[in-house]
Parts: sequence; structure tokens; C-alpha cells
Amino acid sequence: MDDNRSLHIDTKSLEKLTKDLAVFPDELNKAMISSIKSGVSLSLKKTITKYYALNPQKLARTYKIRNMTEQTNGEYKLIYEISGKKLTPTHFNVSPLTQGTAQPLIEIIKGRTVRASKRMGADGKMKTPFVMSTGATSSGKEHFNVFRGTGKYGEKKLRAIKRKDGTISVFTARVEKLKPYRTVSVPQMLFHKNVRDEVSENILAQLEKNFEKRANSRIEKRLMG
Repeated sequence: MDDNRSLHIDTKSLEKLTKDLAVFPDELNKAMISSIKSGVSLSLKKTITKYYALNPQKLARTYKIRNMTEQTNGEYKLIYEISGKKLTPTHFNVSPLTQGTAQPLIEIIKGRTVRASKRMGADGKMKTPFVMSTGATSSGKEHFNVFRGTGKYGEKKLRAIKRKDGTISVFTARVEKLKPYRTVSVPQMLFHKNVRDEVSENILAQLEKNFEKRANSRIEKRLMG
């Protein structure tokens, strides 16, 4: 499940282009999202890494930004929501990252290394996290990550034997389903009380710097067809 946090945007640049919003909503929305992404990217590299042992280069497709409107006292406000799933340990520092290691050490908050904690499964039992191969082979992907049991079970086909009378016997085993071990999400880090003011300043600064320029560029391209 995604973690969602909302941004209430109120900038001079947006006010200047309010009339254009009705005529070019797609262009202005894309320019806004692009500008917010610039602010988020800057925050993840410069602000969040002061507190979190985060690798910003591994954050592709870990969060998304979408817009919505909110009505308050008869007035509509434009809101942009940042959402994203909780990250796996390999987005931070984890050691040792070797097959079968139980409760590996994870550094999420800078300077604070702890063992991956056990989590409750759907069957009511505590599940020990462990390192396992992801099955990936390409150089651009993680070959190992941390997983845990879910407490939910299924059947795995082991083998099938054809008997002399033509019937086939299938042998199965009951196995527990696994899922990646999750930590914190990008929205959680961005809106943490220690950094949210600086993050908001970064995003607003990028909006003031980029929004009008990017909006005009997109509108010009639209008009030129």
C-alpha cells in the first residue's frame, strides 16, 4: 500500500497563470509536476541525506506525484500528492547482503545501525527477515534483498510421476509466501518533522524558479502544434 502526503501549493507563478489554467490545463499541470519533482529530487539529495543513510541514485520509480482539487468554503484549491511504497533495505545501508543472512544490520537513520526486526505474519507468528536472491541477473538491478514470511501459504509443485496404469501422481509441498521487507517511504522522509520545513522551502524555490518557464515552454509547443 502506498503512503500518501499532500502539498498545498500557493505560489506567485501559479497566480500569474491562473487564466491560462482553464485553457491549457494539461500543459500547466505537467509543468507543475515537473517543478515539484525538481524540488523533491533536490531535497532527497541535499536535505534527506543529512539524516537518512539513503542512496538517492536508487530512487527511480519509488514515488509519484499527482494532482487533485479540494473544496473549502466554496473555494477550490489545487493539491499535489506525493505517494510511494515503503522502501526495501537496499535503498539504504544493509550488511551483510549474503544469501541466508538472518536479521541483517540496516542503517536507515544515519549513525544508527540496527538489526532488521521481526514482523508479525498473517498466521499470528513472528517472522524473521532474511537475505535472499531476487533472481535478477542484470548489472542494473539488485541481486539480493531482504525478505520475510507473510504467514500465508500456498502449494508448490515438486514433481509429477506417471504410473504404469497411465495415471499421474503430483507431489506438492505447502510453502509460505514471501514478500520484501519494507522500511520507510519517500513521503515519510520528506514530511518528517526534522526536515519538512526545509523540504517545503526547496520545493517552493524550484516552483518559483522553474514553473513559469516550463509552463510557457509547454504552451508554446502546444500552440505551434
